[in-house]
Amino acid sequence: MTLQEIAQDPFIVGSLIWLAFGKYLIILLLTMLSRVKAVNEKQIYRIPIQQRQLQEELKSAWMVITDAAVLLVLLLSGALQLAPDTGINTAITLVCFFAWVETWMYWTHRWMHEVPFLRKIHAHHHISVVPHALSSISFSFTEKFFFYTCGWLLFLAAISWFVPVTLTGIVAFYSFYYITSPIAHMNIELFAPPKNKIVKAVLILGTSTGHAMHHARAKGNYGFITKIYDKLFGTYYYDTEEIQARANNNNGLKKITDKIQHSYANNTNAL
Repeated sequence: MTLQEIAQDPFIVGSLIWLAFGKYLIILLLTMLSRVKAVNEKQIYRIPIQQRQLQEELKSAWMVITDAAVLLVLLLSGALQLAPDTGINTAITLVCFFAWVETWMYWTHRWMHEVPFLRKIHAHHHISVVPHALSSISFSFTEKFFFYTCGWLLFLAAISWFVPVTLTGIVAFYSFYYITSPIAHMNIELFAPPKNKIVKAVLILGTSTGHAMHHARAKGNYGFITKIYDKLFGTYYYDTEEIQARANNNNGLKKITDKIQHSYANNTNAL
């Protein structure tokens, strides 16, 4: 695919612009929402954001455009083969992309806490001890570019030679991620934990509380989109729902305790 062909296709151009700047728009909207009193009262950790944290987050905010930049390079080089935008092809793209990202993110994220040299790469993100929406784009260049942008898109390029990959599927997944990522970091619990045991057992999506606890404690709750791998491999904080309920009832925690946890079962010390 040539640059001229890309420039003449409104959908490709629009998709690249959305991938470059869409997450900024979502962060802006969620930041505005978080200032509404009724929403702000549902903070998970009722702790002020430090000025240094804001400064470091802003410094790395430009890196979100790497998603669009790498996708453009893959299209121009022909490394990514796009299939026709049919419903079934898009569904296959979404399933493959979701399964890969969930697996890749859990293990690389966990290794970045357990392997010393990888921990240095991830340290920038954990300047945000109490996260907010902007924290979702605060990474070192190495982490963002190699682990997330390239780790995701090079996988798609590799499978696109024998599995249908559509641009619609790529944009749909990124749109989902661009919404869920800032929500997970905004330190506000918009949802109450389910009371029904069956619903609780089958609900696999992660929560803002789960990720806020990860930032506060530095280990555990490594999964991002879901909590499947955390529960499978014993890294899930089982007081997550209790803290989620507290935040949703306007009774968030007023201090951070137990920043490093090595036991993940029944961790109630933070309460």
